[in-house]
Amino acid sequence: MDTLCQIQKDFFLKDGKINYCTLEMVAKQCGLHVSTISRAINQKSFEYNDKYYPIKQLFSHSGLKEISAYTIKEKMKEIIENEDKAHPYSDEAIRKILAKENIHISRRTVTKYREQLFYFSAQKRKSEE
Repeated sequence: MDTLCQIQKDFFLKDGKINYCTLEMVAKQCGLHVSTISRAINQKSFEYNDKYYPIKQLFSHSGLKEISAYTIKEKMKEIIENEDKAHPYSDEAIRKILAKENIHISRRTVTKYREQLFYFSAQKRKSEE
């Protein structure tokens, strides 16, 4: 929690915005494995200003503010719908496009979200026009 509080001091001291923070960042600073951090925070919360927050809320993959999976999926949908159908984006290319918009997620997460949106892989989306 000390490490998280240091990373998220703006949340506690200023305007309440969540800074970019991942399990990997905290694990590295604490000298622990990512799975250890994940297990330690699972179903745990903290009290701040007479409100309870899940510890997981202090983690964000979106830069300066929290962004939901729904918002990321909507952005992915827009990227895929507007891509060149003859040369569709790979999951890695989509990840890089999102990163340029300060949405930092892994390629595996892009794949997971793409499948949840019922889009095929780039190779299967390719049209021969």
